[in-house]
Amino acid sequence: MNRYTVVIVALFVVACMASTPLRAGGYVGLSYGESSADMNQNDIDDGSLSDFTSDDTDNAWKAFGGWHMKWVGVEAAWQDLGEFAISADSDGSGPVYDAGPVSRTLEARGLSAELLGRIPLGKVIAIFGKVGALWWDSEMVTSGGIVRVTQDQTGLDLMYGAGVDIIIKKISLRLEYERFDKVSSADTSIDFASVGAMFNF
Repeated sequence: MNRYTVVIVALFVVACMASTPLRAGGYVGLSYGESSADMNQNDIDDGSLSDFTSDDTDNAWKAFGGWHMKWVGVEAAWQDLGEFAISADSDGSGPVYDAGPVSRTLEARGLSAELLGRIPLGKVIAIFGKVGALWWDSEMVTSGGIVRVTQDQTGLDLMYGAGVDIIIKKISLRLEYERFDKVSSADTSIDFASVGAMFNF
């Protein structure tokens, strides 16, 4: 049993010992976790690149709030999804890059709005699924030799996810997975797994 499993089991036990029944109401919260992006090497390859490496995971966080009834809810969040990179070496034979290192970095963040469907499991636990949209803002920088292209972009695309809420009196714990489709002009998908805490009112 790894340390993450121990932490999750401990949180579940505490929740069951100090919990109150599920009820309708509002909440605000913070979550922190790890994001990963599908940085595609074909997006930067001009035919001269080799020895690709990627740094496609980063720490991410979000601040969120919402309102729910027993079965449905709405939620909005500010999502800071992290920074990702891919790099390679060019032999100079292509039409874009001189010989030498080539890289692309991507930073992504945005405001999401979601509709939640909830299924209570007993009095203190609810699983949920969500679907919505992310108004994203990204900065993508591609560089190699004398080439440096910076693209500041915005867009609106689909997001979805699922998770579980565990209620401990006025505080809830949340374990969650979210996926954001087509962030940036490169149509990069980003996954975000997080642990959070919410204050219920």
